[in-house]
Amino acid sequence: EGWLKKMREEGTSPNVVSYSSVLHACAKASDATRAEAWLKTMTDGDASSDVTAPNAICYNAVIHACSKTDRIDRAAFWIEEMIKQGIQPTVNSYSTIIDKLAKTGDVEGAEKWLTRMADAGVEADVVSYNMILSNYVKSGDAERATVLFDQMLARKVAPNTVCFNLMINIHARGGDTASIWKRLREMRRCGVQADKVSFNTAIKGFVKSADMPGAERLLQEMRAQGLQPDVFVFNAMLTVSARLKDLGRAEKWLRRMEEEGLDLDAGSYSAMIDVCSQVGDTQRAEQWLKKMEAQGFQASTTTFSILVQAVAKLGDMAGAERLLARMEAGKVDASSSTYNALISACAKRGDIERAERWLTRMATAGTLADVASYSAVVHACAKASDLPRAERWVKTMETAGIEANVVTYN
Repeated sequence: EGWLKKMREEGTSPNVVSYSSVLHACAKASDATRAEAWLKTMTDGDASSDVTAPNAICYNAVIHACSKTDRIDRAAFWIEEMIKQGIQPTVNSYSTIIDKLAKTGDVEGAEKWLTRMADAGVEADVVSYNMILSNYVKSGDAERATVLFDQMLARKVAPNTVCFNLMINIHARGGDTASIWKRLREMRRCGVQADKVSFNTAIKGFVKSADMPGAERLLQEMRAQGLQPDVFVFNAMLTVSARLKDLGRAEKWLRRMEEEGLDLDAGSYSAMIDVCSQVGDTQRAEQWLKKMEAQGFQASTTTFSILVQAVAKLGDMAGAERLLARMEAGKVDASSSTYNALISACAKRGDIERAERWLTRMATAGTLADVASYSAVVHACAKASDLPRAERWVKTMETAGIEANVVTYN
């Protein structure tokens, strides 16, 4: 602004480039009021300056400034003003508004502007569509994402890798492997190269659906396209093995990792602990936990919880309590499911005092007890034929604002 004012004071008339530089500075600073004032100076002139006709770049800077400050109504006003002045709004004019609406969660508004853009004869680019698709991915709305994607193809807008990856992501979140394969085929048909993100995203869908044959086929497809699977992909194979309770297959994938020179990470160890726990081999699971810690990795709350539940299920109370002490020593917060596994194990043994002690310890640790926690203690009391004690716990539960369910009353 200072240099522009100096130009005018010295009798040098600023041109459109001079003004556009100032307008962009205002937009960058999110100062819509200032940007609008400078644009008005261009169109109306003042005592020290002649009228300078703004171009699309100038208008777009003001639209950008207004959009950044949530003044969509003013951004819309300047688009209309462009049209009145015979200046054709560009993709950037509309995409700025679309981006802002999509980021603030107003997807319906963003789509309306996308339609308005098409109606005005301005061809949207793939970036405009990706802005809205990203929002659908976040909300998990696969149906609307598919409709928008099909609309994009119908309008002859060529999808790029990012666009396809967004679609693969939303299908993967729902475990929709059929749609994942469809998108990968479409990528080849459109001449769009799938990248590592494409496959790493796709593998999540096969994990969710526990589809080992599909995951193995995807791995082959990845290699066929000249991409080498990384630790993330192999960890996904381990996780599918855990979901299928297939220890042998998990160990096979572990050997493959080692053969390819990949180092195990925290996810690899956690997956092995999970699969060992799933098949009831808690001794081997604990060995993997030791290896994990020896490599400097800290097991997560989820990993510890899985192991504690497996050990408690076998009736090994001492082992489960030892693991919980290990969590405390490592400053790993125990979840309600971790404590509930211990309380339930005590209940099955009819050990009321121990069950009550763990419920109290749970509260002391700041972990919120739920209906399952209290129901397990009530069950322990019932098993020991101590009805008054069971009734006291039901009242304690209700006082804590937790409503008893059918399991509690049973």
